[in-house]
Amino acid sequence: MAKALDIVSSIRSEDASIHLLFSVCIPVLIITSANTWRLWNEHWEHKAHEPPLEERVEYSYMNIRTKNYPWGDGDKVGSLVYGEWRALC
Repeated sequence: MAKALDIVSSIRSEDASIHLLFSVCIPVLIITSANTWRLWNEHWEHKAHEPPLEERVEYSYMNIRTKNYPWGDGDKVGSLVYGEWRALC
C-alpha cells in the first residue's frame, strides 16, 4: 500500500512541477525577455544622441590610474588577451 501511495504522490509531484513550469516559469521568462528587449532598444536610442567619442570633452578626473593592472597598463585593449601570460599556454 505504501508503494502505491508513493507512486500517486510522485505523479502528483510531476503534475505540479509541469503546471508550475507552464503557469509561472515560462510567462516570467517571456515578460522579462520583453522588458530586457525594450530596455536594450531604449539604451541604444539614447546612445544615438550622444556625440562621437572623438568629440567628447576629456575631463581631468577621467582615466586616472595610480598603478598598473596585474595584466599591464590597461591602455591597450588586448593586453589581457595578448599579454605575457599567453606565452605560458
